[in-house]
Formats: sequence, structure tokens, C-alpha cells
Amino acid sequence: MKILIIDDEPSLAAIVAQQLQSLGVSDCSYAVGASAGLDVIMANPEIELVITDVVMAETDGFTLRDSLAESFPRLKFIFVSGYDLSAYAERVGGTPLLLKPVEPQLLLDTIRDVSGISPSPVAAPRVVVATPQPTPNVVATPRPKVAATPASVGVPRAVAAPKAIAAVAKPKATPVAAVAKPSVAARPAAVAVKVSTPVPAGAQDLPPDEHVGTQIGDFCIEAKIGENHNGSIYRAIQASVKRVVRLCTLSPENAAFPDRVDQFVSNARVKANVRHPAMLAVYEANQVGGLSFYACEHVDGTSLDLIESKGGKIPALTVVKILEMVSDVMAYFARDKVKHNPIRSSSILLDNKNNPRLANIAVEYPETEADAVNEMVSLAAMLAPLLAPGPLTPGVEALLQSMQSPDTAPPSWPVLGQQAQALVPKTAPTDAYKLDARERAAIQALEAAKKQQKKMLIVSSSVSLGLLALILGVAYWVLFRGDSAKTFDEMVEIPAGPFIYQDGKSVTLPSFWIDQYEVTIAQYAKFLEWAKANPDEAAKIAHPDMPKGKSFEPVDWADQELATGPMMGYYTRAKRWGKYKGAPLDVNSPVFALDWYDAYAYAAWKGRRLPTEQEWEKAARGADGQVFPWGNENNTKIVNSGADANRNPDAGGEIDGYPRSSPVDAMTKDRSPYGVMGMGGNVSEWTATYAESPDLFGDKVPVIRGGNWSNPDVDTRRRLLKLMPLQQDVSLGFRTVSDTPPSKP
Repeated sequence: MKILIIDDEPSLAAIVAQQLQSLGVSDCSYAVGASAGLDVIMANPEIELVITDVVMAETDGFTLRDSLAESFPRLKFIFVSGYDLSAYAERVGGTPLLLKPVEPQLLLDTIRDVSGISPSPVAAPRVVVATPQPTPNVVATPRPKVAATPASVGVPRAVAAPKAIAAVAKPKATPVAAVAKPSVAARPAAVAVKVSTPVPAGAQDLPPDEHVGTQIGDFCIEAKIGENHNGSIYRAIQASVKRVVRLCTLSPENAAFPDRVDQFVSNARVKANVRHPAMLAVYEANQVGGLSFYACEHVDGTSLDLIESKGGKIPALTVVKILEMVSDVMAYFARDKVKHNPIRSSSILLDNKNNPRLANIAVEYPETEADAVNEMVSLAAMLAPLLAPGPLTPGVEALLQSMQSPDTAPPSWPVLGQQAQALVPKTAPTDAYKLDARERAAIQALEAAKKQQKKMLIVSSSVSLGLLALILGVAYWVLFRGDSAKTFDEMVEIPAGPFIYQDGKSVTLPSFWIDQYEVTIAQYAKFLEWAKANPDEAAKIAHPDMPKGKSFEPVDWADQELATGPMMGYYTRAKRWGKYKGAPLDVNSPVFALDWYDAYAYAAWKGRRLPTEQEWEKAARGADGQVFPWGNENNTKIVNSGADANRNPDAGGEIDGYPRSSPVDAMTKDRSPYGVMGMGGNVSEWTATYAESPDLFGDKVPVIRGGNWSNPDVDTRRRLLKLMPLQQDVSLGFRTVSDTPPSKP
């Protein structure tokens, strides 16, 4: 069978391809990034299996798979990821998911399970496809459209991390989402450049202490592997999922001070919400028997401080890699305004192939104010004593010396990264020619496929000429039809008085007015038009805590002009075509995929506010505490819920008539005692109330109320505490309230 590997890291894609070839899989190629991978698939329709990373810069693996499903229904996928994606089981669906680093034999077994046949026997080495540089997004015609998915939707980034629940390994033959990982004992043999100076033997483990050999909560501590200013660092096994982790603890001396404990927990929370491929991912934090700790990704290897303590040295090429890695992370911190502690020698780790990783140094309360020049000076002073002799040493030494002088240090982290990269030896002429030949071959194959497509298009165009008039008529109706948006400005008065809140508590509220319907796409579009035309006024209504520079546009709302062609956002799709992601959508459907700050600003623009969760609940269930807006008996036929949700839109909506969201006035019987519509389902809704989240280390997050089209639970008491204010979801919208009667039009 023909296999394509897609990863936005060229070296990782090449490693997986080489590993499979070493196991006898000959018909295996790779592509760098989703855009290049899509080109290869379009040019090679005989590809049967795609192995793709989930978290990629241009778009995520989920979106790539879904966009190809219609055009290539027989194409099978295997996901790989270095992140905990257990919170995204619904998006994983029935596709196997393997955790990085993937054991080659495990990957081979999964390929056999997915395909039902063994991969092709080994033959002459296959030329690996060298692909063009990835574009910012993946959309072209006639290629399937692949919309870029921000991290907060598909995969986490700075403030949108998935909740830290470990992925559970499942049997190979299980037809549902197979979330697997390498065994603890077997570690994959990574393909990497051999180093001239090995990591000193025995540097990995320190003398044991009282915690080594004990179990703390879910973690069995195997060995002490390091120390930092907070406390000891251990290698441990997370028993519930048999995962090797790095356990960072707070020392008894620090634990004696409550403020240091609070700071440790707060910093752990920030670490869990910040993701970068070069940094160790933080899984969870906890406190057991007075010991505060957090568990993060484990790397087989050692830290620079331990290497130095053993009198070890590291090759100049490794120093260059460290400089590139740190520069990339620090540039990311500066771009996303992530606070961090200083980089220490204990923070930089080398695996057993001398590939560097950085401990997660993101914090809420940094020890010092970030200063790029001083950080560069400190980094150079840290690396200089460890530099081993070799051909690259003089150039690296000169760069480190220049960094140690504030007057000559590079002006920025990206510049330092470029200077370090310039020291890497260029590819030998023979190898360069081979690489160039592969690139030429790939380009020729792609151009040939495009010519064939063009030839087929000419033939089909002549056949389709008779349909041109009909097509033009339909296009005219779609592009120039009248505005189908309805007016949903009605508000409903909720009278003052007591009501039954949650499981029986009586709460008294003053009167207020609430939107009868959820805020629609058309209504929100008017707000965006105003905000674009009045940026100064829009800035005044933004919440004070909203990050500067953030727009009010929901995810996937806007049209984009890409190098490969235009990609229409969901507003345009709703307005012109009435369809989005294969499901019906029009401008009278609720706006979705917007964060809490967006909802707050819209409400302020209307001269209103978001409802408190108590206001929302009273409006939804009335004063007598009924379970559903319409009464105490559930009825899935009268509410747009997830009782008939399906990953395939064509197979969803059998019960309520809508595979995803519906127009806000469609479900006429999803009506509260006060006449407020859609509070049982359609989309869940942001509220103004903040409460502590058990899934986010007790951090306070906005409370989300109400059911939605993707979840079967439509109980009006349902409350969610899972999203930070900057996060969003495709099944989440809002409505507004007013303390005074709305003005009449």
C-alpha cells in the first residue's frame, strides 16, 4: 500500500519515513505541512493511507482529514501528536491516535490494523518526496478546501490548552478512537546526527531521596533526575495510563510558605495553558499529602547543569541547536506576551541523541522582568563552558562571545536564531544534488498532474456547456439574492422575585430583560461592521482584560485571500450558500466560535451586558424549577440537541432536523415559561459569572450555560467550567440582558 507521512517538521517526517522503510515498508513518502501534503495526494490518488501530525502550523490534522473525506472516501488516516488530546476525543473520532515519540513497531501494527493488509515488502529504497514550503493555509480549486483551525478550536496554544486528562491506550483492533502510546520500556530509536561527545554516563539519575520508590497519588516515583529552585524533579510512571512523566515538586522549605505554594500552583496552571513544540508539555498539577507537584512530558536524557557537574562537554552543533530552540521559544513568548522565568542550565534538556528541549518556564509571576539582551548574555555564559572542541567550535565560540557583551548582542531573538542557523554546515554537493533531483521529480510529477487535470477540465467544459445558463441563474440567485436576515431584537421581561436555583436553593432576583433569541450571525455582522468603522470607539467597549490587538471576529468568520485562492469564512457561506461544513447554516443561526471577550463587547455595544448564570437559569426554567424549558419531561424532537449528532453532517439531525445549529426561531417548542427561545439547545451560552474550574487548577473561568447541538444534555441546570475567556467552541454563542426596558424601535 502507498503511505504518505505529513508533518510540519521536516526532520520528524523524514524520521518516521526512514523508520518504516527500515521495517520493510517500501512505498512510503513524506510531505512537509498540510498544504504540501494535499498537493501530493491530489497528484497521487493511489495513496491509501495518510499518517499526519495533529498539531501543525498551517492547519490541524482533524481539518485535513475532514476536508479530504468527500473527495477521497477510501483514504485512511492515522494521527500522531506530542500533545494530550484526550479532551478532543470527539474530533479524533474513529481515527487511531498515537502519542509521540511513536515506537516504529507500534506504528507498523497500527498500519496493519487500519488497512487490514500488510504494508508492501521491502524493495529498492523509495525516494522521499521533498515538498514545497507550506503556505499559511490550505485552500485551492479543485482541491478540497482545508480551513486553518486556530489552536483554541482544534488544538491548544498559549491560552487555549486542552484540559489535562491523559489519553488512554486502547486495544489495536478497537473500532473507536484508538489512543495509544509507546510502552515504558521500549523507546523508539530516533534518527539523528551522531554527536562527538556523549552525555556522561550516570548523569541521568541523582542519589535517591525519601520519595524515590514511593507512590504519590497516581504517580510511582522511579528516580530523582534533577533539582531546581522550586524543589526536586523525578522520573515517574503515571499508573492510570502507564505513562513516563517528569514530576516537578515543591520542596518542604518552600511549602512552609503559603504564598509560595499558591505561586507554584498558579505557575503550573500557566504552564499547562502554554504550548510550544520545543517546550515540555505540562499534563496536570495536584497536591497529595502536603506535596505540591505538576507532571509534564518526560525526555530521556539529562540537563545542562548535570552535564556540567560531571565535567561533560557538548558538541558545537548541539550548542547551535540550543540557540535556535531558545530563540524560537523566546520569540514566541514575546509575540504572545507570555511571562516566563529566566532560562537556567537546569531548564535546558538534551535527549539521548543530544537533541535539545526546554523545560516549561512559562509562569504567572516571573522572578524578573524579561530583558532579551540580558537573557542572551546569561545564555551565552551558560553555554560557553560546555562547548566541546570541533570543526564548528570557532564560529560558535565567536557568536557566544558576541552575545556576552550587551553592546554587541543581537537586537532580537529571531536575529540570534538566524545567526545560529548560519553556522550550520551546508549540505555536501553530492547530497544537495540528490535533494535537488528529488525536488525536481516531485515538481514534475505535480505539474504533470495539473496538466492532466486541465485537459480533463477542457473536455468536461464542452460537455457542460448546455448547463451554463442554469448555472448562471443559480449563481445570480446565490450572489445577488435579497438579504434573508430577520430582526431578532425582541427582549422578554423576567419579573422580580424568587426562583428555584440548581437543586432546590431559593434565590431572589430583581427584574431584568433578556434577549428572546440567541444573538444571530446577522446581528453580530452589524457589530463587526461598526467596530471596523469605529476602531477607537470599539476599543472603549472592550473588556479591560482583553489582550491588546485581539479582534472581535469569531474563528473562521472572515474570508481569506490565500496564495492558493480565496477561502470563504462562515459568514459568507451562511449569507450566500446557506451551508457550512456540510450542514445547513444561514444568517439567522446563532453566531458561534467567539470568545467571552467578543460576547462582552457586543453586549456593551448594544448598551447591555451578559446575563449572570442565575439570571440565565431563571429565564430558562421559570420560578418553579422545572428541569427543561418546556417542562419536566425530556423530548429530543423539540430541541436542537446532540441526541442525533454525527461527525458526518449527512448522517446527523435525524431526530430534531438539524445536524448542527438551526435558525434561532426554528425550534418553536424549545420555549421557557417566560417565552425565551432556544435555552435548551442550539448553542450553549456565555454568562457574566466566573467560578473556579476543577479542570483548570481551580482557576476562575466564565460559566457556560445551556445545551447545544453537539451534546445530548439539555437540562437547564447544566453548567460548564471548562473554557478560559479567550477560548471558544463551535457550539457556543450567547444572548444579552438589560436592567431597564429596551427602547422601542
